[in-house]
Amino acid sequence: MRRLWAIPVLALMLAALCIFPARTVRVHTAQLDAALETCVQQIRAENYDAAAMRVAEAQADFARWQPWACAFLYHSELDPLQEALAEAAAGAEAGEWNDCLAACRRAQTQVRHLADAARVSWGNLL
Repeated sequence: MRRLWAIPVLALMLAALCIFPARTVRVHTAQLDAALETCVQQIRAENYDAAAMRVAEAQADFARWQPWACAFLYHSELDPLQEALAEAAAGAEAGEWNDCLAACRRAQTQVRHLADAARVSWGNLL
């Protein structure tokens, strides 16, 4: 009977291990998705200086978040996002705004995939 207290403690630890990574990924992917959407809108409005700034900010945000993301997600899921952000930054730097727009859209697709993959579900738990 004395060891029954361990059951709720272990259940709480398991719940925390499932919820914390999912919440962290959801928060950061939402911020990154919003930054990329702002960049896309700036490119479409032909406000290229603001778009270049937003791409650089999105890339910096991802660079700050990546060490934490590597703890929760597979590197193979993060690599395409990192490549798309690098392509967007290179396109913005070169003034190739169509390439930058395509790379931003590709990065958004990757971000949304990460958000879906990190969602707590029975399929992800089993």
